[in-house]
Amino acid sequence: MKIDDVHFGEVNPTGVGGDRVIMSKRDVDGPRVTFLFFIEGDKTTADAAPLIFQNGDASKELSFVRSQPLAWQADRWYHVAVVRSGAQITFYRDGVAVGDAQLGQAPLATPEAPLALGALPQADGVFNPLKGALDEPEIFSRALSATRSRRSSTP
Repeated sequence: MKIDDVHFGEVNPTGVGGDRVIMSKRDVDGPRVTFLFFIEGDKTTADAAPLIFQNGDASKELSFVRSQPLAWQADRWYHVAVVRSGAQITFYRDGVAVGDAQLGQAPLATPEAPLALGALPQADGVFNPLKGALDEPEIFSRALSATRSRRSSTP
């Protein structure tokens, strides 16, 4: 599966602090982290945690971009999205663009890697699981326009 656009109708973290994986694609039998979309969180600064998109090979080269720092509240629903169009990444929260950047030259996600929601699978379990709930995930094989991304965030 080629992933260019990821939408999550809703993300509801039940706690703040610590990294919280929203979606990942990774071959658990190898070191390659091909795709990772998560809320970055430091246990002491959870009120200013950006969205992160990471791609590449953990043993060789990783490329990642961040949104602006965002306030998060426990037990509140947020619509989050990351749109990749070529090397351009744009983050959305509740229909508003909250950051964009150019992705580096790391290898792009491979279609063969398994897809996981809410965690990064590893051979011995999962890494940085999302504590909370995901609802209405949407994945597209093409990048959506900003207008279409905003429409996805409205009920």
